[in-house]
Parts: sequence; C-alpha cells; structure tokens
Amino acid sequence: VTYINYTGITYFISVGFGTTTRNLVGKRIGEHKIDEAKRESLIYFRIIAFFSLFVIALQLIYAEGIARIFTSKEVIVHSLKDNIKLYSLSVFFMLATPSLNTLYRVVGKETFMFWMNVVFYPVCIGIVNFITCFALGLGVYGINIGYIGVKIIVSIILAYNLYANTQWKFAEFDHDAVYSVQH
Repeated sequence: VTYINYTGITYFISVGFGTTTRNLVGKRIGEHKIDEAKRESLIYFRIIAFFSLFVIALQLIYAEGIARIFTSKEVIVHSLKDNIKLYSLSVFFMLATPSLNTLYRVVGKETFMFWMNVVFYPVCIGIVNFITCFALGLGVYGINIGYIGVKIIVSIILAYNLYANTQWKFAEFDHDAVYSVQH
C-alpha cells in the first residue's frame, strides 16, 4: 500500500501529460496539419523524457527520505527505498503511456489501444508477476520487476505502432450525431 501511494504521484502527473498532449496534438489534427501534429507529439515526448530524468534523479537521491514519509518501520523503509530505486527504470514509460493512449484516440485507432491496455497488458502482468513473484520467489520485488518490464514492453509496442504502422489522418466529425445530441 505504501508503494502504491508513492507511485500514485507519478500516475497523476502522467494523466496531466496525456491530457495536454491530446489537446495540443488534437488541435493540429483538427487544423488538418497532420505532419505538424506528428512532429509536435514527438517534441512532447522529449519534454516528458526531460521531466523523467528530473524525477528519476530525485527518486534516486531521496529514495530513503521518500520512503520515510510513508512509514517509520525500518523493514518497510528499506524495502520501499529499494523499490523506489527500481521503479526509476519505468518513470519515462509511466509518464509517456497516457500520452500514447490519448494519441491513439486522436488518430482514431482506439481499437489497438483497447487490446493493448485491456487485454494484453493485464494478461501479461498476471503471467509475468506470477513468474517473478512466486516461481522465482522474488516476492514484492518480483511484482515490481514484472510491472516495470510489462509497462516498458507495452509502451514500446504502443509507440512503435503509433509512429511506424499508423496512418495519422484528420478524423471527420459525424455532424448528424452532434446535431442529434444538441437537439
């Protein structure tokens, strides 16, 4: 629970990045500036990467202090400190995934995003966490390793598909649907 409290901070920052990326890139797509939208989206991922380096540095430097905010039990402080350092490996991917997901919505490819996030991700988490936690006997560290590994893999697949296999285009509004809702 202490670990989840800590990672929640990063999660909510990632949601802010995702919303901002969607709005800014979506605006360009709405203006029919597809190449500019794609180019700008990559700039936003560079900004996220820069911010990630800052967060990683803080996590590595202040891991014990951060752990002590949540508990005074030494055994938990030690475990949480190690898990915070390990979690540093996934910071960029945690911060970037909501932006990737929102871009799938903007380019009209929600189905791929759905399968990756609702089917592939949970199934992989279950399998990998079982292996790392129980089969390899790593306990909580195994769960963290499994989460980090699967998060990185899912993020890379989402990014690769979005930029290498997806045709970005302007999505036309269904004016009849908009009209029926307004009247």
